[in-house]
Amino acid sequence: REHKRIMALRASIAFNGRSITLYEKSYPLSEQCSKASHNGFLADLAKILPLHVTPLIVTDAGFKVPWYKEVEAHGWFWLSRIRSTVQFADIGAENWRAVRSTHDLANGQAKSLG
Repeated sequence: REHKRIMALRASIAFNGRSITLYEKSYPLSEQCSKASHNGFLADLAKILPLHVTPLIVTDAGFKVPWYKEVEAHGWFWLSRIRSTVQFADIGAENWRAVRSTHDLANGQAKSLG
């Protein structure tokens, strides 16, 4: 369990096929997924990025709506992997759908769903 006592958030940039770390911060496991750790990390990242830069934040499936809203509050964009238990709605739509309802649309070609 020693390896599960801390967690880290890392901001990297893709360069020549590699990931170069720009900023990284570790937190005790008790702060995992906390609004304070997420917002603090994004605020710190904003301080080191040039003002004219608008990053695309790529995240894994564990992040939730408050994270994405905070990313957007900085004027940034986000892209995230999601799990099949998540629901989504098209922009302007009132009805939410389960991500798993789109599985039959999957194939080897990338496509926009809206």
